[in-house]
Amino acid sequence: MRKIKSRPEVAHVASPIPRRAKQISDEYSAQPADDYGQGMKVGELAKKYGIHRVTVADHLAFHGIEKRSRGLGEAQVLDATTRYQAGTSLAALGKKYGVSPTTVRQTLVMKGIAMRSTYEHLVRKLPSG
Repeated sequence: MRKIKSRPEVAHVASPIPRRAKQISDEYSAQPADDYGQGMKVGELAKKYGIHRVTVADHLAFHGIEKRSRGLGEAQVLDATTRYQAGTSLAALGKKYGVSPTTVRQTLVMKGIAMRSTYEHLVRKLPSG
């Protein structure tokens, strides 16, 4: 401790000021709930209203709104399977469905779809003969 106090650059550092969590009223929390119902994501709502994602989830629960499941729905999985097998990249599929390419990959692997190698699209079959 003596060494720290003897260093002037450390001796004058103030401790961080604790912050209080932003509170929003029940009436005001109806707006994020409405936005969520129109398709906004929890992270987008947190950013828009300047509150934490957990706080958004708490307000949704207060209004009786169930959170949407994350990942791909069954129809999206079938479509992604067809598109992937036709040659569409995981990145393109992720962008199409609003999820990460890793989410698409994990979903397809769970459904038993064989993954292409990362360079397979670059290899072209040479004409025989």
